[in-house]
Amino acid sequence: MLGIGGYTGPFPAFTFVHLFATDTGTLRVGARCLLHSVNVNQSGANGNILKLYDAGSVGAAGVPEEVAVIDVSKATVGQSFTFDCLLPSGLVTRLENGTPADVTLTFAVLP
Repeated sequence: MLGIGGYTGPFPAFTFVHLFATDTGTLRVGARCLLHSVNVNQSGANGNILKLYDAGSVGAAGVPEEVAVIDVSKATVGQSFTFDCLLPSGLVTRLENGTPADVTLTFAVLP
């Protein structure tokens, strides 16, 4: 049994998504999930950032609360960011600005 963020159910297998362009660099997981990691395959340039949001929380501006902002233009190839955090309502990601990085996110959708 896994015990992260109050979740103690069976641990499902991780899945992944590959993001590599600012126009297609958006991921929406509309279900409770465990964000495991972000792995940098190729750094971005010119201020490229990856934003990770909790899909269920809404901030003052009416947009989801940020979980993290990674400046992937300064990240090194092979760098990994580990989160292992529960997102009760899902995950939204977005690559913004500059020349896009090539990243892989791993996460598990929870029952």
